[in-house]
Amino acid sequence: IASFQKKYDIVVVDGRRRNDCVMLAVDYLTTRGVVILDNADREDYQPAKDFMEKKGFKRIDFWGISPIVAINTCTCVFYQPENCLNI
Repeated sequence: IASFQKKYDIVVVDGRRRNDCVMLAVDYLTTRGVVILDNADREDYQPAKDFMEKKGFKRIDFWGISPIVAINTCTCVFYQPENCLNI
């Protein structure tokens, strides 16, 4: 994300080093930008959730069955007022 030198309305974080990616993503959001964190129910990603809360982002959790492995998991949407999703 850093190599493109752009600002984004939506950044999706799914993969390795998610905490680092979420913390970096904030610098590349537009003023209307949101961050989506997949599998946010994992304790390993609590630092990312705490970071976003400290930055003033609100959060909506979406729970459901994961494909393939059929486990209950959570995807979080972090947003601020007047965001691109109008939430």
